[in-house]
Amino acid sequence: MKLVLAGSAVCLVAAMTFALAPAEALPPAAVEPIAVAAAAPATPDAPDLVQAAHLDPSELPEPLLTIDDIPLASEEAWLSGRVTPSSGAQPDVQLVFESDDGQVFEADADPTTGEFALQLPPGTWRIVARSDGYLPAYEEGFVVSPGEELADLVMTLERGERITGSVVADEQPVEGVLVSAENGDWVRTALTDGSGRFTLEGLPRGTFTVRAYAAGTGGDEQQAAGGSSVHLALGHRQKIRGRVLDTRGLPVEGAEVFTDYTPIDVVDADPYPSVGVAVGGLGAHGCGPAPLCYHRMTTGADGRFEVDTAPGQTLSIGARRGDAFAHVLDRAAGDDFDLVLEPGVRVQVVDASRTPVAGAELVAAPLPPFFARQLLTDADGWVTLPGRRFAQVAAGPELLVLGDVPVQPWRIKEPLDLEIIY
Repeated sequence: MKLVLAGSAVCLVAAMTFALAPAEALPPAAVEPIAVAAAAPATPDAPDLVQAAHLDPSELPEPLLTIDDIPLASEEAWLSGRVTPSSGAQPDVQLVFESDDGQVFEADADPTTGEFALQLPPGTWRIVARSDGYLPAYEEGFVVSPGEELADLVMTLERGERITGSVVADEQPVEGVLVSAENGDWVRTALTDGSGRFTLEGLPRGTFTVRAYAAGTGGDEQQAAGGSSVHLALGHRQKIRGRVLDTRGLPVEGAEVFTDYTPIDVVDADPYPSVGVAVGGLGAHGCGPAPLCYHRMTTGADGRFEVDTAPGQTLSIGARRGDAFAHVLDRAAGDDFDLVLEPGVRVQVVDASRTPVAGAELVAAPLPPFFARQLLTDADGWVTLPGRRFAQVAAGPELLVLGDVPVQPWRIKEPLDLEIIY
């Protein structure tokens, strides 16, 4: 079978003919004329007239391309097998297939037999089988060829270690608290039940950091080995301490101190390919325990501050006095440190003719967010931005922001609502 592609539009249609033998092998008498639609010259009476042209294949030009020259798509391979536990009833099993070039596929094994079957593109694959309470079963360097059929791949799941325990707050059990056990690449999570109890399963041998948090309440953590039980009491706090200084190194009195927690992303994990989605937002949120969101305290004459954090948690911490700002990201409890106030960035808002605009509203999304504030330009179009790092700086329609802005500014096409949080 041969597909011939010729070099003109008319010839292309005429040449797309399949025969049981190559066209050149047929005797001339056996070749029937082929009817091809061709556009006739337009006339006033028949502007859209289409006529039939009769072409003899022997008169076609030399083909530019044959089907033998066209690369065909790679044939997929069939892979089948089964995943079974080393002992006990067949569990639910999820499989992840990851190739060397980054392709990822998921599949569920049959819940009764543990069997699976799927098509995979040719390549070298890593295969992981997972089930709650078991260590992952893993195959690496699994090569499949085009059109290959591979059957009877057998993977065996082994039971992992478990850590049990309870979570309380004010000596009362707490339901629905997320508890994690972590050691390097290994993470396992569980929620507490109505009695505050939890079970972390599918762990390898070793010692794990077991943590529990509740927003606005605090947390607790302990070291525990597989097979042990731990008791976690929420409300445990750690202190982060430091000073606010000016550029001369002198303490700053009256500086406002703010904090916001860094979300702790938690997801079951191991060293093997995965498609898990993190559960974020764990920890004592910036809006608790202080009564005002983010705001923690005002420094005294010595410029010192002290803020709460939960075990294992990190905070973004900032200070502001007037138009001077300072902040640090991802700070954990430990040694004291200094926040040095620096003036915010000065910018000018102008119109298309470069004329300064007084009273213009400016939207600035600072990093971190607790410096957000309403901004209006002065009589000469100038304003001081709240800090030195921003995710967004923008003016109103037909206005431009001039100055040493740490991000690329852009115009606002529609009015924006800016929520002031303090």
